[in-house]
This record gives sequence, C-alpha cells and structure tokens, in this order.
Amino acid sequence: MTFITATTMPLLIALAAIGLQDGVMIPANAAALVGAGVVSVLVFPAVALLLRRWDRERELRSGQQ
Repeated sequence: MTFITATTMPLLIALAAIGLQDGVMIPANAAALVGAGVVSVLVFPAVALLLRRWDRERELRSGQQ
C-alpha cells in the first residue's frame, strides 16, 4: 500500500510555487516536477492494485498445494 500513499500532489505544487517565487527554480523544472507528480498520481495506485492482486493470487495458489 506504499504506492497509494506516495502520491503527494499538494506538496509538489507548493514546492514548485515556492521555488518559482524565490527564483531558485526555472519554469521548465517546476512544470516537470508537477508533471511527474501527475504521472505518479495516475500510475502508482494502479500499480499498487496490480501488486495486491498478484499477491492474493500467489497466496491462493500456494494454499491449494
């Protein structure tokens, strides 16, 4: 379940905004940071569910033998 709790979009957006405001981050890097966060929000929960399904199937197979 770590993949589900790993999605922290508000933190990434805040860091990008602060970096832009302070002038320590260029807009391209801020956009990349937020874009990577969006991808993680979309991908990580699906990966977590897939891993959970595989684990349950493995437990069922090992319990039947």
